[in-house]
Amino acid sequence: MKTARSPHPATTLRRALRSAAFAALLAPLGAGSIALFHSSAAEAQTVIIAPNAPPPRVEPPPPPRADSVWDPGHWRWAGGQYVWAPGHWRPVRAGYH
Repeated sequence: MKTARSPHPATTLRRALRSAAFAALLAPLGAGSIALFHSSAAEAQTVIIAPNAPPPRVEPPPPPRADSVWDPGHWRWAGGQYVWAPGHWRPVRAGYH
């Protein structure tokens, strides 16, 4: 019965160095292809930090309605500035009011 012999330590070291050198040569190619396919100008984003909204306007609510709920006005951001969205009636939704 023959026993398996382990390779000479120098042979093992040569194989490891050859594998490491091959991997080092291929790494830039892989990184370049990832950058080529995954970065584009379309991914650029602009972040706009809006200033604080003006204080709420005082709108006296109209008399109640049986089938609607009054939604008070509020400031909303539009076109680079705050604009007032006036209050309005919304239909009653069961379970929400």
